[in-house]
Amino acid sequence: MEELEFLTPVELAQLIKLPTQTLANWRSQGSGPPYTKVGNSVRYVVSDVKAWSTAERRDPSKRGAA
Repeated sequence: MEELEFLTPVELAQLIKLPTQTLANWRSQGSGPPYTKVGNSVRYVVSDVKAWSTAERRDPSKRGAA
């Protein structure tokens, strides 16, 4: 079984330099990186965060290209 690495909301917020409230807002809106509930705690799987970050990346040189 693959061992998963988890981040807390505080750790992820520090990593991406955003307030933890932004992550909470994203969760309530159904956006942002995927998360897992462990009991009452929210955890982010590192590989999911990396995949989400890659998918959200924008290349300004391709702006307007269809």
